[in-house]
Amino acid sequence: MSLSAALNLSLSGLTASARAAATTSENIANAATPGYGRRSIDQVSGAENGVSLGVQVREITRAEAPVLTQLRRDADADAAASDLRQQGLINVERAIGKPGDVTAFPAQIAALESAFAALAATPESASLQTAVANQLSLLVQRFHAAEEQLGTVRESADRQIATAVATLGDSLQRISDLNIQITAFQSSGRDVGTLLDQRDGLIDTVNRIVPVQVVPREGEQVSLYSTGGVVLLDTRPATLSFTPTPTIPSEARGDGGIPASLLVNGREIDMTRGTLGGGTLGAAFALRDEDAVVALAGIDALAADIATRLEAADTTRAATAPGLLADRNSAINLNAVAGLAGRLTLNPLVDVSEGGALWRLRDGLGTAAPQPSATARLPNALLQSLREAATAPDGLPDAAKDSAGHAAQLANMITGKRLASEDASTAASAGLATLSAEERDAVGVNTDTELQTLLSIEAAYEANARVLSVLRTLYDTLLEI
Repeated sequence: MSLSAALNLSLSGLTASARAAATTSENIANAATPGYGRRSIDQVSGAENGVSLGVQVREITRAEAPVLTQLRRDADADAAASDLRQQGLINVERAIGKPGDVTAFPAQIAALESAFAALAATPESASLQTAVANQLSLLVQRFHAAEEQLGTVRESADRQIATAVATLGDSLQRISDLNIQITAFQSSGRDVGTLLDQRDGLIDTVNRIVPVQVVPREGEQVSLYSTGGVVLLDTRPATLSFTPTPTIPSEARGDGGIPASLLVNGREIDMTRGTLGGGTLGAAFALRDEDAVVALAGIDALAADIATRLEAADTTRAATAPGLLADRNSAINLNAVAGLAGRLTLNPLVDVSEGGALWRLRDGLGTAAPQPSATARLPNALLQSLREAATAPDGLPDAAKDSAGHAAQLANMITGKRLASEDASTAASAGLATLSAEERDAVGVNTDTELQTLLSIEAAYEANARVLSVLRTLYDTLLEI
């Protein structure tokens, strides 16, 4: 072997060792960087016409584990959706009240029954009449507060939808731009590893909002499809449109375009079919249009149940006149129950602040003047009406219960949904943690391994440098002849 050949071989070894050291150093520096894929150099022994050209770095490869990454993304979307829905259901449960809470509807109804029972025992007592009126007012306020809190849940979910759609649209556009940039870099022989890291991070962002399937395309490009088959990115990103509804009326249950739907390329997406479900976008829609709506229907039905019972118990009122609890001072219309919880009012005939008289709680709403002798007939009838088993209007479980029983059913139903979401969130988080660890082991950086690799690179560099030192001595000797 000639000295010049030996020199070239040693220089190729030094160059390869330098590239390897730089790659290993980059790995160590990015050990804690989310989404970073470990880099490794692919070295080959070059030769031409049977003559060795030394070691050559063919390419720098980025570690990938497509199956593990897809599983981890599925778990990530599930965990993000479960967490968002759980937090929303906590607020729904807070609006309804947990079973056993003193502010929950069962406790409020029990307090009203106690007030009626006390008045039935002493019907002439003005203070007990006041206590009944106060308890009715508190019940009305509790319905109003629940309706307002559930409206807040829906409006918050609507804002989350708007934010998710904006983030989704921006991320899809950036992925599309990176697709073009990656192809250009690859064509010119430049390293695309950093761009792939950036794109994978953006795909993770998209996936938390809408779970996606990643389809590789020519030139290291990718297309994205939702698990329900909606094209989110192919040659260009999908156009997403959503108009927020800052204030959602209690009566709005998805009819008439309020609250708004999501449009993809101008086509309305039915979120109940799951075509874009599974991530935070689907969870926010479920909170706004399902969970909170079920709770609203429940309190509307409960309000109608209590109000109609009190109407039926008072035979002194006209057939079309409202009872003690009214729909904005009108009788309850069971064909227009939506939004009743927010419209419920205390009948002005017994509302002192409206000029009403408390003696009507004893004698009846239809009586023109106080009766000369106090009787317990009406207080007893009102109490028995609340305690009688009956089927409630649509919105509550179809079972014959008394009013407190219907309220308990509603509270148990909402708490059951919240507990189920909590279990789902815990399971999803555990699954995500396991898959994330497996993915890190497969494609992430192990600093101990990298440091060992760096020691090997140091030894190789030192050996090649030693060869150069010997060659220098040989050249010096040659030149002295």
